[in-house]
Amino acid sequence: MTDHPTDGLERRQELYEEAEAAWGREAQLNKAAEEFGEAAAALNRALNGQESRENLLEELADARLMLEQMEWALFDDDEVGAALDEAVANLEARLEVDGDG
Repeated sequence: MTDHPTDGLERRQELYEEAEAAWGREAQLNKAAEEFGEAAAALNRALNGQESRENLLEELADARLMLEQMEWALFDDDEVGAALDEAVANLEARLEVDGDG
């Protein structure tokens, strides 16, 4: 059985601190943008049948790691939680509107 994504969170946060100390925040922001772009490109290739499931998963994992690192570096947990709650509420509202029509 695999670990839940939150398992090891403390260790990942230690690694995020180390990465920021080693390379700096701006470099990590640039790396995040790069990983997000690679994930988007892999998703487009997958939609066109030109990407393996394994590579797509790898690119999404890289992007998720950088997303989590950016959340850690730029926001506190309450801000991230509130933003996610709002995004979920917006999705629910859109689904209700679409379900009515």
